[in-house]
Amino acid sequence: MGRARHRASAAQLSDIVYQARLAAGLSQEQAAQAAEISTETYATIERGFTVSGEPANPTLRTLTNVLTALSVDVRFAEQSDEM
Repeated sequence: MGRARHRASAAQLSDIVYQARLAAGLSQEQAAQAAEISTETYATIERGFTVSGEPANPTLRTLTNVLTALSVDVRFAEQSDEM
């Protein structure tokens, strides 16, 4: 995947995660706890990039935990990519 496409994917993911967290009425800390990850890792996913400016690149397990904790239907996330 090209660097620009990877950045776009990270931005789309961050928007989905951010909107889902707001809809759930959770803080970043609560969402991270529900996903069983650190608040720092959660914040990186929601920001869409690391502190050094690289696109967020969570493992599949971490991403699954986050989406499950926020009750995001993975099919919805896939459809957002097509829009």
